[in-house]
Amino acid sequence: MKIRYILAVIIGLLFGMGVKAQTIDFEHIPSPLFRDPVYDGAADPSLVWNEETKEWWLFYTQRRANVDTQGTAWVYGSDIGIGISSDNGKTWRYFGIAEGLKMEPGHNTFWAPCVRKIGKEYHMFVAYIRGVQYDWRGDGIIAHYTSKNLWKWKFEGFVPVEQNVIDPAVHALPDGSIGLWYTYKGDTNLATTKNFKKWELAGKPAITGINHEAPIVFQMGGYYWMVTDPRGDYSGLAVYRSDDAREWTRMPDLMLGGHADIAVCGDKAYIVYFRHFRKDGHSRASALYMSEIEVSDGKLVVSHY
Repeated sequence: MKIRYILAVIIGLLFGMGVKAQTIDFEHIPSPLFRDPVYDGAADPSLVWNEETKEWWLFYTQRRANVDTQGTAWVYGSDIGIGISSDNGKTWRYFGIAEGLKMEPGHNTFWAPCVRKIGKEYHMFVAYIRGVQYDWRGDGIIAHYTSKNLWKWKFEGFVPVEQNVIDPAVHALPDGSIGLWYTYKGDTNLATTKNFKKWELAGKPAITGINHEAPIVFQMGGYYWMVTDPRGDYSGLAVYRSDDAREWTRMPDLMLGGHADIAVCGDKAYIVYFRHFRKDGHSRASALYMSEIEVSDGKLVVSHY
């Protein structure tokens, strides 16, 4: 257990989280936490502490919920929106969109960012689809960007994994390499790297058996945790636990919203997720919410909604 704790501290420093991160004034956060003021379709959040500005930055898929489109085109053509809180989560302002993501011509699609500070730089891994589709077509690929300020991003390249993938998430592995988990054909697959240049595929799914997406990996309470979003009419988040971030055991679900992210702040953790609501006669609109979670008796539980 002592060795596991030391590794957790090292990895926390590597990822710019843990003891350096600011807490959330959870008793005074709004509900919903954040709504996109332009398209009203905030989804797929990624929460990160900006050490330079001392603010919480909330990245999300900016779905165009209030745009009249053909078929599912309102879900495509999305930018990555940013919400910022300067007062520990009590109020949020719309900052705009992440700059520098466009690396080729056309109106293209960005989904489900995962933003983490690794070493001295911020890294974004995001699903990228060329064009604006109207019936769930298009092959998703994973784009990698870096930034020094969380606003202007530099394109580093595409991650060489399978075609038609979505929902990337990164976390350090016990050996110091970086793990990239992503959704492929309803499973979670894993690729690893030591330098962000050369990637190795695990060769088998990390999580399978339930059709799902949106894996998020983090450490808390002496364990690695993965939270995924089952597809279809399932109403909860599926939770898995691991000692080594390789072999996973299914745990009790979290009955919250969809496509979550988790920020660990010392012995506390905050989970952000999205929910749809009806507006103007349809349920395209969505907003971001937050709950507090903890480890209790070796299980991940919601302590405050």
